Amino acid sequence: MRLFRYVTVYALLLTLAVITINPVYAQSRYYAGYYYYGYETQAPWGVGGKIYTIDTSVPSGPIVAWWVTVILSYRYNYWLQIGYEESNTLLHSHPPRYFYECVSRLGYYIHQNFQAGPSAGTWHSYQIVYAQSIQYPKRWILRIDFGPYQKECDVDPYAPKDLQAFVETASNSIIIDGTHFKDLSWYSGRSWPLWNRHVSRADSPYSLIPIIRSDCGDNCEFRAYGGG
Repeated sequence: MRLFRYVTVYALLLTLAVITINPVYAQSRYYAGYYYYGYETQAPWGVGGKIYTIDTSVPSGPIVAWWVTVILSYRYNYWLQIGYEESNTLLHSHPPRYFYECVSRLGYYIHQNFQAGPSAGTWHSYQIVYAQSIQYPKRWILRIDFGPYQKECDVDPYAPKDLQAFVETASNSIIIDGTHFKDLSWYSGRSWPLWNRHVSRADSPYSLIPIIRSDCGDNCEFRAYGGG
């Protein structure tokens, strides 16, 4: 979702500046994964899933990220997001690192890395859940592996409008082979049922492989590959 990270006026100015400095950043974003609905409606109050960690080769400049998201508004591009990412800056390349994002009308775009990241070849659980706090009614909790890495965010609007689970790249030369999401779930207020629906998306040159299971059909697990 970093494609929509800036308020419109600042986005135009930043885009012009970035194009002047480095044309690579002006390229489109590419996505492969699942929407829960694919449109704005009243969505569940939380999203979760397990994401397999891969360590891929990232060209200088672009980034690649694997994440789950709660959409707060498609119209105004507000969301909550948690996952892991890889990047390759002019100074050095970064191995997989955990990150979160909180974007709403309460403040500026927030993208922060935790001080750690997952190891290649490991599974980790990522969740975003409404805090259900009387004192802080607009608060959400973003967490990894049920607590070791956790962040609270107050947002406005705070009602969920859709859920997402995607891999996102800033260049179609990035190879995402090995991408694997499973046990996608939504929060019912008491428990975490598996997804019972989805809308898939795979931007060329990427492809999806839905995994059919007895407990959720093809709705809660998928693989993705392609690029290069």
